[in-house]
Amino acid sequence: MDDEAPIREALERVLVLEQYEVVCASTGKGALQTAYDTAIDLVLLDLNIPDQDGWEICRRLTDLKPVLPVIIITARPDQAALLSVSKARAVMEKPLDLPLLLKMVSQFLLVPGPAASSSGPAPCRAGDQ
Repeated sequence: MDDEAPIREALERVLVLEQYEVVCASTGKGALQTAYDTAIDLVLLDLNIPDQDGWEICRRLTDLKPVLPVIIITARPDQAALLSVSKARAVMEKPLDLPLLLKMVSQFLLVPGPAASSSGPAPCRAGDQ
């Protein structure tokens, strides 16, 4: 979910090339509606959304689907500090490190959500290995 079409479309292309099914949304309302209407396994969520606060959308998505992995993607620096008080699984700062993002997507789709683990979310940022 990203309001910037070039970023949203580039992420969609990369994920489709990796054989993932992708559903896109450009607004918070669209993202929430998609979550209600579609069986989704993971969310890439930009924080800078014109119609709603990204952290609020994260909260509402994970309230709806508690084990849903949400990866926050943002141009805002220092958002990883907020990860511990959210239900997001990771934060990545733009510009995105695509190999790392794909690794995280793969891992989060294979590993049970935080409800099955007491360790909680792990802050991940571009450059972390």
